[in-house]
Amino acid sequence: MSKLEPRISIASDYAVLEAGEFYFYFGYEYDRNEEGEVWGFRAKRKGKIVLEYPVEEGRLEVTERLLEGMGKFVVAQAKEQE
Repeated sequence: MSKLEPRISIASDYAVLEAGEFYFYFGYEYDRNEEGEVWGFRAKRKGKIVLEYPVEEGRLEVTERLLEGMGKFVVAQAKEQE
């Protein structure tokens, strides 16, 4: 498989998209606190975190949350280009 070819992994508790130098993750292994696992979104470019945020439990459809995070990433990148 080419490094530029997207790789997608989806389970009930996480979703990942890897494409070239980009890595997008939404799931429960985002962080940990005294209450347990913290759900969250993380975007990396060339292995460096460029956007991340925790998500409160509630609506946790992992694919929707991954897409939501990717949308926020695109908006943040566009603002940097202005």
